[in-house]
Amino acid sequence: LFRSEEGVAGTTRMMTLVESCEENNFLICLISGGGTALMPLPVKGVTIEDVALTRELLHQRGAPIAEVIAVNKHLSQFGGGGIARSFKGKHLISLILSDVVGDPIEVISSGPTATDSTTFADAVSVLKKYKLLEEVPVSVRQYLEEGEKGGYPETLKELPGNVTNVVIGNNDEIGRAHV
Repeated sequence: LFRSEEGVAGTTRMMTLVESCEENNFLICLISGGGTALMPLPVKGVTIEDVALTRELLHQRGAPIAEVIAVNKHLSQFGGGGIARSFKGKHLISLILSDVVGDPIEVISSGPTATDSTTFADAVSVLKKYKLLEEVPVSVRQYLEEGEKGGYPETLKELPGNVTNVVIGNNDEIGRAHV
């Protein structure tokens, strides 16, 4: 699904709806694990195939999910606080189902309504760590390196006051419900 043009079209429509919210609008989001793959929206100049190959190379090298997500968020208009940054309405409430141990909101589905503690420099560092900087698609390397130099806006670093994130379930809770 990550390589799906339909996924890109759907995410584009969703982001258009978020951006069209007016100052008196409320927005409720449901975020669940797997959103990174289901809601692909690469940054301009990078294709979904480029992002998918980069993710695959990181997985092949054994990169933990947090490092994969750090790279992914910097290649996505959706992750790294993309929804929170685009929302200009009265209040956004994000109800989150976590599939990640410890429930780190910024990692679940690449944190579309959360702040991101990673930077472009971190993303480049991950690729260097796994000796992938020269193996990833040129568009990915160029975008991340240009971002590291300040050529692109960073992911969301401060949560707007009109955004609330609530974890409503996780693997522990789901497991307990079936006992």
